Amino acid sequence: MLQTVKTWAIKPSGAASLRCAEGVPVRVITTGSAMQWSLDASCAADRTSRSAGTAVCETSTPMHKTLSILQLNVRKRDPVQQSLMNDEDLKDYGVLAVSEPYARMIDGKVVTSPMMHSNWTKIVPTHMNDGLWPIRSMLWVRHDVEAVQIPIPSADLTAAVLRLPERSVLVVSVYVEGKGTEALKSTTGLLHDLIQGFRQGSGARTDVVLAGDFNSHDLLLGGDDISVQRQGEAGPIIDLMNDHGLRSLLPRDTKTWQGKDQESTIDLVLTTSELADEVTTCAIHPTDHGSDHRAIQTTFDITMVERSATPRFLFKNAPWNLIRSRVKDNLRLLPWAVDVQTQTDQLMRVVLGAIHELTPRARPSPYAKRWWTQDLTQLRRTHTFWRNQARMQRRAGQARPDLEQRAKEAAKEFHDAIRHQRRAHWDDFLSDDANIWKATKYLKVGKSTTGDKVPPLRKGGGSTTEDKADQADDLLRAFFPPLPATIEDEGMRPQRIAVPMPELTLGEIEEKVMTAKPWKAPGGDELPTAVWRQLWPVSRDRIFALFDASLRDGVVPRQWKNTKIVPLKKPHNDKLISANCNRTYRR
Repeated sequence: MLQTVKTWAIKPSGAASLRCAEGVPVRVITTGSAMQWSLDASCAADRTSRSAGTAVCETSTPMHKTLSILQLNVRKRDPVQQSLMNDEDLKDYGVLAVSEPYARMIDGKVVTSPMMHSNWTKIVPTHMNDGLWPIRSMLWVRHDVEAVQIPIPSADLTAAVLRLPERSVLVVSVYVEGKGTEALKSTTGLLHDLIQGFRQGSGARTDVVLAGDFNSHDLLLGGDDISVQRQGEAGPIIDLMNDHGLRSLLPRDTKTWQGKDQESTIDLVLTTSELADEVTTCAIHPTDHGSDHRAIQTTFDITMVERSATPRFLFKNAPWNLIRSRVKDNLRLLPWAVDVQTQTDQLMRVVLGAIHELTPRARPSPYAKRWWTQDLTQLRRTHTFWRNQARMQRRAGQARPDLEQRAKEAAKEFHDAIRHQRRAHWDDFLSDDANIWKATKYLKVGKSTTGDKVPPLRKGGGSTTEDKADQADDLLRAFFPPLPATIEDEGMRPQRIAVPMPELTLGEIEEKVMTAKPWKAPGGDELPTAVWRQLWPVSRDRIFALFDASLRDGVVPRQWKNTKIVPLKKPHNDKLISANCNRTYRR
């Protein structure tokens, strides 16, 4: 796939080739075929697109077989960030890497826009700057992708390790301040330490993706249009690439930033060589959100966890008369003289069958926020169209001021509509007294950098948990420690007189069913108590027979031995802790 050829030399260069005064020694990067793409044999000729001497192999892969990352510098603009987060075309991406996000410091807490999203887990830097704009990078990781944040002492870098089925991938959102070289040297130094520590701490293959705004220019990255005054700014980036075997994925001379009268390549995607061989796409994303930077989409041929959404039952809208009739008819056919486990299995089979067949299911939650409308989506498309028209004419050497002005007007109209729609929706929401408690919840701002997810746990030997299964095992051992290997005989102890066990009655069971909280969190069968209340008239005899047989025979059905335990992390604690820390987890 992508191969970068670099030859360093100090030699005179003619003005025609590098726009440099004749005879002045400069450091020249001889790229030759600096961005050389090799075509996989499986790619047909008609599926290969050629642009500026670069061939890109496009493959059609199921979404769960690819990892897609999108990066964008939103320039601290709320409408741009809201447009990005409400773009439904991005819902299956694995990561959104945002540079210069719209994030404010309010009452000592970082407030982002939005604060939360149903599709994403927010990750902000572990270090904050003083002032109004506390962070200049962040990540949004798809909620079903397991990610572990790595702390970095910089508000310009956000790093997380994605725990994928076959490997771990370190993804870093990068922002480099564009004033002077010290910021770039400091950032590349931190990235060097980060990559080195990640590789030393992993005993397996280590893949790295650095994506963001590097604010530096170089012939190797930006093409032949780089002026001699700006050439060489990316020296620390080139050194970082050489030290860690990184390669630039974006085709050379791809313009990622547009100023008033100029364009340049300052947004980069750098990956390790092994991961670069698995790239299927690295190009400008077609949708324009209104920033002066272009969004970059990168897709890797990496196996991802296939998304599986279990539809939620709408029990409050269920046809209970029909369900009761179905359960009654099916229970009538079942035998009575069977063991406890068989009684449980056949009862659950009949009830679950009727519930799954007759109960309506909720539609999947919409990706976009409730205030987002189709009119806003259409305005975004209109803005993208005029922006592309103006850009196409400008790059053809036929700049048209009327198209440039139309693109600016479309962007302003789009962003003003976003602000107006959000404000109108919020005012309507607050006008309903029933929403007062929801509004209070939305206004609460947490200090956690990764939401409410359980951080990695420190094990006894000093190592940390690797994934969710490892975390669950560690928490279970802490909550329910194993019995001692040997238990000494306690000998003879005084015995109390046995209390006679009264016969179980149907009324006792009915009282417990009817007094239990109807919508309390269900067990593994996902049936709340409200379901058993509704089915009590047709199932009470079977339920009574089951409980009576269980007490009489001393047998507990398999279904009753399984439970679901949810550890709740106490707020404002993102430190690496042990599962035995009772101050951190509520059992």
